[in-house]
Amino acid sequence: MKTTRKTKFTKIIICAIAVFALAASFFAPAIKTAFAYKSSVNPTNSSFTSDLATGWTVVGDVDESNVARVDATSHSGSEKKVCSISPKEGVETPINCGIQIADSKTLSSNSHYCVSVWAKAKSGTPKFSFGVSGEIDKEITKTATSEWAQYVLYIETASASTASIKIELWLGSRTDEAQASLGTILFDEVTLTKIDRAQYLLNATAENSISKLDLATTNADAQLISGNTMNWSVSDPEKIKAELYTFNFTDFNGNASSLETRYIAHANNSSEDEITLTSHNLTLDYLGLYRISIIVKAASEKATFTITVGKNINDAENSKTVKNEVVDLASNTTDNDNALNGFTEYEFFVRTGYVGETVAVEIKVAAGSEVYIDNAKVENSTLTKFTSASKKLDFLSNPYDTITNGHFTKVTKNSDGPKEANSWSKINDSTATMGIVVSPAESYTVNSIPVSIPSYYKISNNDEGGSYAGIVSSSFSTSYAAANPVAKISVLVKTLNGANATVSVLLSSKIVATKSNILTNGEWQEITFFIKTSSSKTLTIQLSLGESETNKSTGTVYFYSATCIPTTQDVYDNHKAQNNANESFWDSTSYFSHSGIQTNGVYELTDAYEVISEQEASFGGVLDLEQIDNTSVFATYTIKNSEDLQ
Repeated sequence: MKTTRKTKFTKIIICAIAVFALAASFFAPAIKTAFAYKSSVNPTNSSFTSDLATGWTVVGDVDESNVARVDATSHSGSEKKVCSISPKEGVETPINCGIQIADSKTLSSNSHYCVSVWAKAKSGTPKFSFGVSGEIDKEITKTATSEWAQYVLYIETASASTASIKIELWLGSRTDEAQASLGTILFDEVTLTKIDRAQYLLNATAENSISKLDLATTNADAQLISGNTMNWSVSDPEKIKAELYTFNFTDFNGNASSLETRYIAHANNSSEDEITLTSHNLTLDYLGLYRISIIVKAASEKATFTITVGKNINDAENSKTVKNEVVDLASNTTDNDNALNGFTEYEFFVRTGYVGETVAVEIKVAAGSEVYIDNAKVENSTLTKFTSASKKLDFLSNPYDTITNGHFTKVTKNSDGPKEANSWSKINDSTATMGIVVSPAESYTVNSIPVSIPSYYKISNNDEGGSYAGIVSSSFSTSYAAANPVAKISVLVKTLNGANATVSVLLSSKIVATKSNILTNGEWQEITFFIKTSSSKTLTIQLSLGESETNKSTGTVYFYSATCIPTTQDVYDNHKAQNNANESFWDSTSYFSHSGIQTNGVYELTDAYEVISEQEASFGGVLDLEQIDNTSVFATYTIKNSEDLQ
């Protein structure tokens, strides 16, 4: 596309005016955070920087003399005030005493949260508990150690209503008098953070989470067997049929309570080979938890069969399944309360990932076995049931392979110095030191949980003139089995000695998103972009010290965990809604800057090009590429806020 110098100048001015006008209504203030999906809603005086009367109330069977602010070395090594709870001096009777936030916090409906606290034993080996009370109630009890440790509780709220809670920290227990304790417990840095569903599903367990989902009214169970026709594929229609069966249900005292006659599946295998029933495909939504169950009763003296649940069941190379092999189920087997009329229930649990999955159920009945099969269904489940289940299938995993060698674990040559990264190309600068560094001492936090960094990519230059030096990834795709793919692209960055880092996303070698002048002051920070497209896009990500040949930088920058993962339209829309809700916080010094003329022409903002910021300093932006003309050049931008101008 040819563009005259005059036209270039006009387009730059028009873009600058238009974008500046939009800034006040779309952009929200920056909140520094280590994880871009997080939204902090911490209680007042959460780090005990003020007197405990601010934000907290003493609760339990003793008085305020058991609770104090004391000097201590925090988990990060700094000297500060923390909260101490202990019996009165000279008292040898264990106590249950705690503190509770003074004002309740309201949790949004259909949301996920992380509550965390740092705790340490100052003396003895005290038992302590932390958790929440109110409309959601959960307590986790632990024994403190002599070193600071972080403890985490995950919460899932129901879709029908909000929930009001108070955070509780106790020596001993809030709910169990038998857990009363001696010794002294120290608490510090209480956080309440809103997280996304993927983070909740990846990190929560039966022990450290509580769900208030109203599953009874959400996606009622889907029956797989019904009516007098088999809606399953069968290997031998003569041996597997739908037949009427009378259920003689009994109550807990063994008295007949009801009779019911309905169609069930009857598999009678008189042959020497297995016979098979295979369900129709089940479509499961993304980031979901499901329970798939079926009841079986032996009609012969003993029956052997295998139930398989999974994806691509009969494709050994591409299948992902979970099985339950039942050998010699006796015909006189009964359930404990006779509620199933002698049938035994078998259950499986499935957790889906960032995209939906299609699974099926297969039942193979061994030679000489005869069984009745009924009540096969799929229904929503909870994380607690999933994590404690013995038969489960998990499609959700950490996205470590979405950008090739994004964690910098592979090298192209071995030397005594920094190593080159496999699948990444260099933007060379002879004055810069570049390469992979192995250093197990590095770590960052996800959901307030420390995660080690075994290796990272380092770029360093201490020369007065500085450098523009970096690396570019191999290409990756935003196509994720969705009608309108929405992707999250992110990388962890750490800068030292005043270095300015830049993270850019490129489409067809043109920059479509840039976060420049990144300054983290020695802390790891996640830089994140959200991209929505109408079809698959092939992208690359560029990581550099400095922004360009005319904007170099000195200092040192580290990069780690470059990823592109599919996310959901809800997550994308939620970020836009957050920004719009916070628009009133912006002042006249906040602005959005168009970068103007680049070496490959003017980057235009089209009418259909939507750019939404995030209220976090670690956020690079939200892009909507859905209607951009692929023959045009693209816009590049830098998110700035009032903090950047000070």
